[in-house]
Amino acid sequence: MEVAFVPPQHDAPRRARVQSVQDAGKGAYLVAFDGVDSIGVAELLVGCSCLARRADLPEDALAAEADTLVGFEVHDARAGLVGAVESVVENPGQFLLSVARADGGQPVLVPLVDALVVDLDEDARRIDVDLPDGLLEL
Repeated sequence: MEVAFVPPQHDAPRRARVQSVQDAGKGAYLVAFDGVDSIGVAELLVGCSCLARRADLPEDALAAEADTLVGFEVHDARAGLVGAVESVVENPGQFLLSVARADGGQPVLVPLVDALVVDLDEDARRIDVDLPDGLLEL
């Protein structure tokens, strides 16, 4: 499978093919890429994400991973407990968490993106977010 590294880094590979994947335990994996054959090249990619073509992934991979978030409590940095994840909505740009409001209000859609997710604690089944002003009022 070919992946793209984003954001692109100066002097680092932009794309690579996956050579191997090893389960490192606790939800972590060790992935080796063609062309990333030294610590120097690997260090250039620190902080990058790997994008893969949807067609290259196992059919149920994304749905299975997203469904594991149902029931997690969502806590905002300023508003406190927002509610619990009732479903995960797949959009072309990102996943959205449909959160049933703790106050009984209309469900709110929270983008599941690094810019908003502060922490995700699987053991506590809790997602801490820092939502932009006004998002909860939409």
